[in-house]
Amino acid sequence: MIPIDYRSTPPVDIARAEIAGKVAEYLAAGRQIELIPIGVSGEKEFSVWNNKQRSPGQTDKAHAAFQNNAREKRRLLAQTVRYCAEQRMTISATADAMDLDRNTVRRIAAEHGIEFFRRERA
Repeated sequence: MIPIDYRSTPPVDIARAEIAGKVAEYLAAGRQIELIPIGVSGEKEFSVWNNKQRSPGQTDKAHAAFQNNAREKRRLLAQTVRYCAEQRMTISATADAMDLDRNTVRRIAAEHGIEFFRRERA
């Protein structure tokens, strides 16, 4: 175990003395110290991100926009899904051919009235 010399100055006190010296130099040069609130950079004005300040319908609008985009993508894929159904392909085969999830193909079929070929089980 290394013995601790309690007579030496702690590193924290040394750092404090250095900072105090630099602050004294700064003030001696005729400059002023400004207090900047927490969360503000001091470079330019901007509002602090705060979820409570957002408009209440903003999340609903974003969700609706996401749903509309997804619906539009499904609408664009409907013609290809309809073609696959006319070729007597199954939902799984169509999903594999189009590199989609089976549930997405099912949803496209349901939204656009597309009937798929079903194999008869023995």
